[in-house]
Amino acid sequence: MKKLKISCDVIVLTKNSQSTLERCIQSIERNVPINKLIVIDGGSTDKTLEIAKQHTKYVVQNINGNRSTARQLGIRLVDTEWFVFVDSDVVLCHKWFEIVSKYINPTIGAISGIEYLPFIKKLFSLFEMASVYLTSVRGIALTQNGLIRTDAIRDINIPNDLHWFEDYYILKHIRNKGYKYVITKNAYGMHFRPEKWWGISGILKD
Repeated sequence: MKKLKISCDVIVLTKNSQSTLERCIQSIERNVPINKLIVIDGGSTDKTLEIAKQHTKYVVQNINGNRSTARQLGIRLVDTEWFVFVDSDVVLCHKWFEIVSKYINPTIGAISGIEYLPFIKKLFSLFEMASVYLTSVRGIALTQNGLIRTDAIRDINIPNDLHWFEDYYILKHIRNKGYKYVITKNAYGMHFRPEKWWGISGILKD
């Protein structure tokens, strides 16, 4: 398996993300060989745009859209062979790109780590297994901390009204194109969810 030696574009979706965005972008800058950092903003009213513009000139407004239209817009702006999706409330682990890029080969369409939640302390191994399963079946970490082959989704048209489960739609498209999706527990995104999701009922509702 070869390691990716070229830089790649990174897409970050934001909306009132001031509490987590700085940590998120710093983790990207430390752990990903960035060609272009693309921030797609859904109409922030806090300091999100100010923070984003301190790190990149590629800040695009998606005020009347949703997560699906934001991801579609970001994909259209990608110039590199591979690109990365990172959610604005996710912090990448140390050496994230080095770890996931080891799995690249011609059959692979996407690679991701798994999702970790900072407030999960009990039954951690059970949560880890659940994260791997949900990532494999639904692709929940694919858009949180995923490395994606651009050719695998360059022709994708995500439905404009698909506000939820756009990650699953993207995963299905990659697999329908004949590519494989690799998940590794050696890499992860620490997901700083809002407090309303700090519990099993909130996670299931999400």
